[in-house]
Amino acid sequence: MLGSQTNFRGCAAYLRTAATAVKSCHREGTTGYQHTAGIRRRVLIVEFRDEVFAALKSMLEERGFDVERADCGPQVGTMLRRFAPDVVLVNEDMPHEDGWLIAAKLQFGPLRQSVWLYAVRLPRCLAQRKEVCGVDRVVTYDGVLARLIDRLGHHLAEWRAGSRDQAPRRASAFTETLAA
Repeated sequence: MLGSQTNFRGCAAYLRTAATAVKSCHREGTTGYQHTAGIRRRVLIVEFRDEVFAALKSMLEERGFDVERADCGPQVGTMLRRFAPDVVLVNEDMPHEDGWLIAAKLQFGPLRQSVWLYAVRLPRCLAQRKEVCGVDRVVTYDGVLARLIDRLGHHLAEWRAGSRDQAPRRASAFTETLAA
């Protein structure tokens, strides 16, 4: 991963070219999937711990979501194409690839699903990280699984109620700036 945000901006020419190619792959302002009443929402969980995945899956299925899992970073791309989730829940502490990096890579795909990161505690420079990596929400849980389930359940209920009335998510301002 790049050493600092300055280094990240330093490769703007390369990223501008890549973002232009991505922008041509999808129409501005669409997610690629329109939802109507009665269609179950899909959640992809990026989690390596079996017990955490099982608890989250159980909670989500009780609330009417379809759930799939990617237990490592390289599986995420395959699962996105196969499963086409509405929300991607990413564990910040993935063992071989940081959750923030996984979220950042999702910006360069053709679809714009909602990306939520769950972390033991809030990182420093949260606003900058969220913008650069394309994370919509960061859910903290202080390392307590019951608290994670409760907080994610609350946020998902809000998201589900709000997504019926909102326009589809567009590419982030960072990606749009690069494409200009």
